[in-house]
Amino acid sequence: SHNMFARILAGPHTGVSRAALQVARKLDLESGGYIHAGWHGEDGAGLNARFGLCPLADTQPAAALRRMVEEADGTIVIFKADPGQEGRLAIDLSRQSGRLCLLLDIHRQTAFSASQELAAWQEIHQIHTLFVSGNTEAECAGIQKQSAELLEAAFFLVMTDLGLSHPLHGPQALGKALE
Repeated sequence: SHNMFARILAGPHTGVSRAALQVARKLDLESGGYIHAGWHGEDGAGLNARFGLCPLADTQPAAALRRMVEEADGTIVIFKADPGQEGRLAIDLSRQSGRLCLLLDIHRQTAFSASQELAAWQEIHQIHTLFVSGNTEAECAGIQKQSAELLEAAFFLVMTDLGLSHPLHGPQALGKALE
């Protein structure tokens, strides 16, 4: 396929990361990721079968996130106002390893403009493997659904090459069309 997202990495821990895995599955993108040994959520074998998540021997949550940051071409953190516990850790690990990290605060911009930003970032940096992190539902109710919509829109923009090169760029152009 041409230059676009091919693989989505995410843990099972946050609303944002679960949205990423579900969207990857829906759009037939490869998914994967890591689960630290201390995690007591749903059955690891089931997550492995559904999303390709691999359990690690390491009990530290940071170990799983570090693996995903290092395997990805870039990391995105989707959040509302505060990146939350996993989001902050993903940002720190990206900075420590000198990797690309895009912060999408949907408190400060619309989900649609965030999806355009993500599509443009993918086009500039040629991100094939993307690690997705961000808020939990407990930190921000509704974040899973909003993230799924944002990611699906971004993947669509990338797949249809409507990222940077498209003349109708930005909410202004859409607003004009709706007037």
